[in-house]
Amino acid sequence: MAHRVLELTLVSGHSLMDVNVFNRMEVYTITSVLGDPRTRQRTRTDRDGARHPTWDDTFLFAVPRTAAKASAAGAYLHLLLRTERLFGFDDRDVGEVFIPLADLLACACVGAGPAPRCATYPVRKVHCSEHRGMLTVAYRFGPVVASLPHLHKGLCWDDAVAEVVGYELPSSGQRVMKPQSSRHITKLTRTACICMTPCLFEKSGLFFSPNLKVSSSYPFVSRD
Repeated sequence: MAHRVLELTLVSGHSLMDVNVFNRMEVYTITSVLGDPRTRQRTRTDRDGARHPTWDDTFLFAVPRTAAKASAAGAYLHLLLRTERLFGFDDRDVGEVFIPLADLLACACVGAGPAPRCATYPVRKVHCSEHRGMLTVAYRFGPVVASLPHLHKGLCWDDAVAEVVGYELPSSGQRVMKPQSSRHITKLTRTACICMTPCLFEKSGLFFSPNLKVSSSYPFVSRD
């Protein structure tokens, strides 16, 4: 089924609540679609910003093609902010943000150009409404991509991705194809990947930020 590619940049956090007692916070963010761990992507850890971390890390996600479809599926992005801790203790939750994909897609459909849009969201305590700061993101969408079995052979759709965004698998049962050269741009999750050549993205009108990075814990995007 048709879908769009969301380019999401985790820019920075502001005035986050300090949840550490003995040391400065070192914050990172984990982003997923519908909270599904198979789509989970991690930013680098900010070692210097403490309550005001900066990442500027960019990730890609396959999402429903219209706001109406995203709304019907209840699709959303879940962003969990955590801080690393000393002496091997488990990392601690700072807060979380929920972003309905329908809202992002609705903005993208109203005269959106190639430049990313910026938005700031309140960070809440996990499973609670307590305010814990703000999170700034930037985002943009590629155009609607046609039915996958007819696309360039470098773009494939795995069942894990289809399950996450609520789409049926292509009738051909086509599986993920590994990139044949280092010139591919590759999105990796634990059980799913989308492989696209730079040429395909340029033709689609989706251009990458110059600060596109590799996620340290969950490798997501690489570009040679």
